Amino acid sequence: MEKTEKSLANHHEFVKQTAGPTNLVIKPQHVDELLKRVMTSLIEMQYNLEEQMDNTKNRVLMELEDRCRTDVEKFSNNTTM
Repeated sequence: MEKTEKSLANHHEFVKQTAGPTNLVIKPQHVDELLKRVMTSLIEMQYNLEEQMDNTKNRVLMELEDRCRTDVEKFSNNTTM
């Protein structure tokens, strides 16, 4: 039991020492490449978002068209009776 407690205490100490904040250093020669990658990702995300919005808009319009057609058919059937 004592060995387990000591092992657990050692683990907690290790976590305290290694879980601290880290410093990220970006070398100036890498900045352009990073910006290029970020911009490429942003453009892809924007394109995907626009495509999703168009798909959603088209789906909503198709549903509205179906509802309108159904309503017109119901009205048409009611007036012919």
